[in-house]
Amino acid sequence: MGNAVVRRGFCRLGGAGGCRNSGGRMMSSVSKRVSPWLMLPPSLDDTGNVEYKFHKLGSKIEQVYKKKDSGGGGFPLDGHGIQLAGSSHGWLALYNQVNHDVFLVNPITSRHIKLPPVKGVLSRFALSCSPDDGDCRAMISVGPTRRLVFCVPGRSTEWTPIGDLYCDRWNYRTQSSDTVMREYEDVVYSSRHKLFFCITRFKTELEGWNVADPLSPTMDWRVPHNEELTFDRPHYPWPGECESESDLKDQCWHLKYLVFDEQRDELFLVVRHVNPRMRRDGSFAEGIYYSKFRGCDYSYPYKTVDFDVYKIDRKGKLRHMETCLNGLAMFVGINQSFALPASEFPELKPNSIYFTDEKRLMLLSKSSVHNHFGGHDNGIFDYPYRIHSYCCGRCPLSLGYGRIKRIDPPPLWFTPLPNV
Repeated sequence: MGNAVVRRGFCRLGGAGGCRNSGGRMMSSVSKRVSPWLMLPPSLDDTGNVEYKFHKLGSKIEQVYKKKDSGGGGFPLDGHGIQLAGSSHGWLALYNQVNHDVFLVNPITSRHIKLPPVKGVLSRFALSCSPDDGDCRAMISVGPTRRLVFCVPGRSTEWTPIGDLYCDRWNYRTQSSDTVMREYEDVVYSSRHKLFFCITRFKTELEGWNVADPLSPTMDWRVPHNEELTFDRPHYPWPGECESESDLKDQCWHLKYLVFDEQRDELFLVVRHVNPRMRRDGSFAEGIYYSKFRGCDYSYPYKTVDFDVYKIDRKGKLRHMETCLNGLAMFVGINQSFALPASEFPELKPNSIYFTDEKRLMLLSKSSVHNHFGGHDNGIFDYPYRIHSYCCGRCPLSLGYGRIKRIDPPPLWFTPLPNV
């Protein structure tokens, strides 16, 4: 992205590209908010219609929407070559791995919007607002490089790439600099700043992109520039404080999410720690290095064991949130991450992280021998007390390893539009 313009300053609010209604008035994503639903794996009924199933938090009622499979947007069922890539602003993103078509699907109204085709598995998906609101932008990370590309739904004929593919990283073993792929790990949109905030896997670089002009996207915020994010040392959970917890985290997979609190204008980094092989007692199952599995014995299921949340200040420092999340309920998974003030939603638990399983976890755990896990790692994490509870019903892990079945696609958080 050689012609990208870099501007500094976290408080720049005047960027264009916010969503407008048909009258040209700016739409706010925080003016009307509804509690999210947990979307369960869809299915087909006896007549061939699609059943979209949703569980409403705080309720024992399961909402079912039956829709005819129009064939236009495809349907995320195993064997159909359709990938459920994510959810944002009341829409699902579907990717046809056979013909590379991408669709936005509203499971409530049955509307489909075709996006430009793209080759490669979709990793992350975010919308700036509902495609019904006018100047919507869709952003995805695609392929093994997790390149960020965007388009204007209903108008663009191709995806526009942004950001650099590679970065230099210091190799402590060789004491030299290596060139590695940056791999954008998450992207989230802020309606307050009119920017897509994104974070990379390597070097943990943070950027803010203004894509109001489809022909000239600009990097309006990057902190720190050409450096990694830094920790606020007095407020960082150093391993010496809890050696056993540190040892467990060292053996975990780590997933990064960006969460923006629009009301308080605060950006958070959420780090999810997943035990890749968990015994029944919750301990880590060591790899087997002298058998045919060669360290890849996935007869044990993976499970999320902990979270760390950091508030990112304007200078790029990470301040660890030690005991609370300012009363927020955060939602992470394959959805576009978001936060809601629990005080406004009686069914939500304050200072909690609502999480669902992810396709990238399922791909990490999949092997030619043991592939019956995946889609099971869902729950609610009480951040101050570091305890888990279940979103609905009983957690599959509590039923015993032998009864766990792979759930594909995994459940996800879905936020219906207020006017639907």
